[in-house]
Order: sequence, then structure tokens, then C-alpha cells
Amino acid sequence: MLELIWANSESTASKSRRLGNKENVAVKDLVKLAEYQAGALDELVKKYGNKIGMISFGIWVCGEHIRIYEMDLNYDGVYRMILVADVCVPIEREKIVGLVPVLEALYNVKHRISELLMVIASNSPPSSPSRSSYGRMPTPSPKLLRVTIAGLQP
Repeated sequence: MLELIWANSESTASKSRRLGNKENVAVKDLVKLAEYQAGALDELVKKYGNKIGMISFGIWVCGEHIRIYEMDLNYDGVYRMILVADVCVPIEREKIVGLVPVLEALYNVKHRISELLMVIASNSPPSSPSRSSYGRMPTPSPKLLRVTIAGLQP
């Protein structure tokens, strides 16, 4: 069986969107973004060490919507992806005031990137130790205490 696929044919993502399967496509796109962010975070950890404060960013542009995600690795090899901004770019002249939240979101990302660069540049981040592996920071073992219970005699 041969199938003819035209070079200018509609993509499966486009077809899914047109057929109303937008949520399924959005989930697949988000998973791809998460995989990309995890890979970027892994590269940062390999290059600079697994310091607390290491993060990667993902910016997802879908039409006029912009979603900005931050990913960290604060738990036992569990990546945590957080939506830090969900803004809509104004496309009409009358709604130009809607550009302010977009600029604020981008400024906040710039600020977070500056913080990340400080973590990378420092030998040990302020108020937190460096982690050498993906494992949990060791916790001190509990100390045994001797407790004497005095009872009343009838």
C-alpha cells in the first residue's frame, strides 16, 4: 500500500485543531515543552552542579497567548514545572493598555534569569547548600532520648 502525502498538506496538529481536538494538541505541546525544559535543566546541572535555585524557562506562544513556565528540581529527581505567567498580547489598537501585563511578565522572567545567573556564578547559593546529585539532602538521624515515666501508686 502506498500513500501519497502532499508537501503542502495539512499537518496532523492543524487538522486536530480544526476538528476541535484543541485540548489534546495543547497537552502534547505542553509535554514537548516540559521535555525540552527538563533537558535544558539537566544541561545546567551537568555544567554547573545541582545547586538549589537552578531553573530553566519555557515560553509557549499560541496565537496571542503567551505562557511562561519555570522548571526546577528541588525534590528527589522530580521536576517541578510552574506556570509563572499567562498573558494575552493585545492585537487591537484600542486594547494597547493590555500590553502592560505582557511587559511585566517578560520583566519578571528577566529578573528570574538574573537570579539564576547569580546562583550559577556563586560557589554556593546564599542560604542553601549545593547538592551534588539528584538525591535528597541528607537529614540528621534522630537522637534517642531517655524518658523516665513516673507513675502514681495507689
